[in-house]
Parts: sequence; C-alpha cells; structure tokens
Amino acid sequence: MRIDRIWAMPSKNTFQIKPIKEMLTEEITEGLWIDPFANTNKFAQITNDLNPEFDTTYHMDALDFLRLF
Repeated sequence: MRIDRIWAMPSKNTFQIKPIKEMLTEEITEGLWIDPFANTNKFAQITNDLNPEFDTTYHMDALDFLRLF
C-alpha cells in the first residue's frame, strides 16, 4: 500500500472527501464490512445510523450495533 499526503476540504462525511473515497474504492477487498456510523455512505454491506432518516440496515446506538457482531 502506498500512502500519499493530499490536502482536501474537510467534511463531516469523511468517506465523501475525494482522496479518502478514492482510497477506499481501491483498497476494499472481499469480506464483511460493517459501518456503525454510515450516514449517507454505502461502502459497507451492513450499515447503521442512529438517525432513522438515513437509509441504513440498522438504526441503533453504535455500541449496541457493534455488539451484534
């Protein structure tokens, strides 16, 4: 893996920051990926967000969600 230092505008939606999104797209391999704070992100197969307005698999407290696994 090669790591470069690239500046990008910060965002509360970390996975929407262009260099981070590109890195995730390159590095995601097979296997189960869960996201306890998904918000609007759809990278993980199983997603969670406390806010029921987001289209996620679960709407639980993050620690309770992680305890499922």
